[in-house]
Amino acid sequence: MENLPEKTSFLKKPFVIAIISIIVLLAIGMYFQSTYTGFSIFPTKTKVIYIKPANCPEEICNTDSLRTWVRDVDVGLEIYSSNSILVSSAIVFKENNAIVINTANKRAFSNDLCVLLNLNNACKIFESSIQRTDVVTLNFFTSLFSANDIKLKQIAINMRQILNESVSVIPRFIIVSNLDDEAAVNIAEVQEVARQLCMLQTQPNNWVQYVTCVDNALLSNQWNQETWQACAQAANVDVNAVNSCMQERDEQLLRNEQNTVRQLRLTSTPVLFINNDAYTSQFTFDAVKKTVCLYFNKKPEGC
Repeated sequence: MENLPEKTSFLKKPFVIAIISIIVLLAIGMYFQSTYTGFSIFPTKTKVIYIKPANCPEEICNTDSLRTWVRDVDVGLEIYSSNSILVSSAIVFKENNAIVINTANKRAFSNDLCVLLNLNNACKIFESSIQRTDVVTLNFFTSLFSANDIKLKQIAINMRQILNESVSVIPRFIIVSNLDDEAAVNIAEVQEVARQLCMLQTQPNNWVQYVTCVDNALLSNQWNQETWQACAQAANVDVNAVNSCMQERDEQLLRNEQNTVRQLRLTSTPVLFINNDAYTSQFTFDAVKKTVCLYFNKKPEGC
């Protein structure tokens, strides 16, 4: 049988692609009640769509800086002004999914484009802005009962298990209770934070198994004030050492945590610092791992 010539797809014609792109952008503009204010075109498949409030001051919306950043990273940029939003946002599309990109500063912007889209120029810019070390330190601040915070703890713990001695993991806690109120110190959540702080002081090697047990109970809504005892037994925790620490140092340890949070001006959780740099991209294992691996002088096995 004679082979038929392959038909050229109508959607592959350049002018058709251009028309479809224009229609999509107009739809976005109509959705946000936006006005198209300008664009920069670069030879790249990646394009950042930036939507800002109408009449937004330059020092807040930062469009001039953003134009410079996209040139450095070599991505396209389209800017819209909207009367229906109060906060600016930048998005890119990956596999037909819209991804929000951090535009707080150039390092955050390049970090997102590096870890989320794997853009080489963005990775190079991000690496030039960080201090690389042989051992990378992860400081993470979490509250006790938040599912998102538990997720970050699990990411950090898994990172330690994969990269071993190449990473140092330091758990920290954000305590919302007023410690000047004597009753607050006896709240179950505060007591559990004090217990984990004492465990980290007296027997840090047992903390991972213990906190994994506690977090699993929290995620399954099975946690109660007695859960810690079963988890301590499962993790071979020296309960007497923990209780002694709590009797002598619980308030001091709790206040140290609150003072650190105030000094860093942290107002939400979870928060992750990598070698003292605030992590600004998505809290997924792959995104965090890729960022962590950029901080090594020599990438260890596992990166």
